Amino acid sequence: MKVIIAYALVASGIPILVGYLFGMIITMIVGRIVWLFSPQFRKSPILWVTPERKKYLDICMGVASGFSAVFAAALIFHFLSQPLGLAVLLIIVAWKTCYFSVSVKHGQTLLYIFSTLFGVFMGWYDVFRIFSF
Repeated sequence: MKVIIAYALVASGIPILVGYLFGMIITMIVGRIVWLFSPQFRKSPILWVTPERKKYLDICMGVASGFSAVFAAALIFHFLSQPLGLAVLLIIVAWKTCYFSVSVKHGQTLLYIFSTLFGVFMGWYDVFRIFSF
């Protein structure tokens, strides 16, 4: 029964939502640190998102949200004392791919999807080292 609950939580997109929330928080922190320590970004008093800066924002947000989504899924399985299977990775990748197939039409860059998938695979590699699944 715990397995069904764990996979239902992952399939419903809870880890994806958590990933986007933590990804945005991490991106805001990293953006503020870059703004403080980089004189080229402090030319204006407000942190404007220009096309040059958007690529850095996309990379940071993508990697952080992908990593956080896998970490949240691993925490669900860890708290329910269930082994983490390859299906979890496939579900997360499917969620991310379906989301981006719609959002690319509305102006989202492809750099964001590649950085998100990189964050997912990086998180998948690190989760097994952290939780010893």
